[in-house]
Amino acid sequence: HRGAGAEAPENPLAALRLALAQGADGVELDAWRCATGEVVVVHDEDLARVAGAPLRVPDSPLAALRALDVGAWKGERWRDERIASLEDVLAVVPARKKVVIELKADPEIVEPLAAVLKQAAIDDESILVISLVDATVAECKRRMPNVRCHWLSRYKQRADGGWFPTANDVIDTIRRLGAAGFGSG
Repeated sequence: HRGAGAEAPENPLAALRLALAQGADGVELDAWRCATGEVVVVHDEDLARVAGAPLRVPDSPLAALRALDVGAWKGERWRDERIASLEDVLAVVPARKKVVIELKADPEIVEPLAAVLKQAAIDDESILVISLVDATVAECKRRMPNVRCHWLSRYKQRADGGWFPTANDVIDTIRRLGAAGFGSG
């Protein structure tokens, strides 16, 4: 999850490499589209927590994001870790390892994501795209029909004690979006 995010900073290449070195079958990462259009791998939209910077990923160009240290907050060992692009990540993931990409953004991320996946030396069976954003899942299925996509939702308890979404809501949404599965985020 976020590479070896419990031990290393979340999502930079060092965390992903550590997870793989520990024998993980694959890695889960979080992706945003930055202001210059690239898909970057970082969990938070706002970089205050991981970089101490008052920047928002969608509003920042790639060069500004790469200038930030996103490792020092986790300890001196991780100082100078940088935000990776999705291309950077896919270049270090060995063949046959799984890559779960959680898209944190609206559907505009799908076009650059599709371009990166098309150029990468990774097969569709090794990729799973997940998102809490309904429209993003639907656009993924439209643009990349061979890539598995799962819709995520958070369960919430209603005042009457029941839960939302219901099982029928989940089934209906998966069918409407063309998703291959469901997860609770």
